[in-house]
Amino acid sequence: MPPAPLITLIDPYGTINRALQTMLDVIVPGMETAAQTLVLILIGIMMAHFFYRMMFGDQHITMYAALQRLAAFEAAWVLVRYYRTVPPGFSYSLLGTIDGTMRDWMVLLGRGTVEDMWKNCDLLVGRFVAPTGGIWELLPVLYYFTFIALVSIVKALVIYTTAYGFIGQALTRIWGAPFLAFAIVPKLNQLSWNWFWTYLNYSMLPVMGMAYIFVMTRYVGQAVSVIPPGVTEAGYYTYLGEAMMVLITFILCVPLVRQVTAALTGGTGAAPGMNPFR
Repeated sequence: MPPAPLITLIDPYGTINRALQTMLDVIVPGMETAAQTLVLILIGIMMAHFFYRMMFGDQHITMYAALQRLAAFEAAWVLVRYYRTVPPGFSYSLLGTIDGTMRDWMVLLGRGTVEDMWKNCDLLVGRFVAPTGGIWELLPVLYYFTFIALVSIVKALVIYTTAYGFIGQALTRIWGAPFLAFAIVPKLNQLSWNWFWTYLNYSMLPVMGMAYIFVMTRYVGQAVSVIPPGVTEAGYYTYLGEAMMVLITFILCVPLVRQVTAALTGGTGAAPGMNPFR
């Protein structure tokens, strides 16, 4: 027996986070530099277009419109410039505002919740005695190994429900600065809003996943408490069937994590987001 739960030994969250952070440290600074250059190019093009229209007597060009355009340019530059860097007088960067809040919620729910879920799965398996009837009694054997397969799926889904959001958040973060640069272009600013809602969606997924595990840990733990220890083949069709139904319920309800998150953020991670200024 290992001295600690397997999930503690493999530490998937630490492994994933370290790998993703290394990737972001390599790629994101270059993306930020490219985005700052892109913002300056877009500002130059749009200013040239603005003065061209003003020189040729466009009646829609007013001092208010000019100030509004300059404010939009300044806002776009600040968004890209302080994408990861904390602005003077603030506690968080643009990303840190979202990441910090989601991280606090994750800490509140606790990574120990995941370990508790794995422990409950192991305790559930330990309640049953493996069949020894030989090849001529295949039904108890198949029944037992189906149960073991469901336990393995549940353990994998425990990691999936949170790791999926971590990975999606990191992949979305790479493109944040270039997409925010398009906030000043009237016909392309929807790209910036799409990025924002997609990033928010993936940032919320780990929190939703942890909340789901937090609830379902109690559900599986209750199943462990009502099933007596040392169940043999004679009790398989009663107790093992009940345990399998609990595990199947956990598996079938996992899609709720994405569905609820998508409903709150106005669409799935790949769907266009809402632009409140459109």
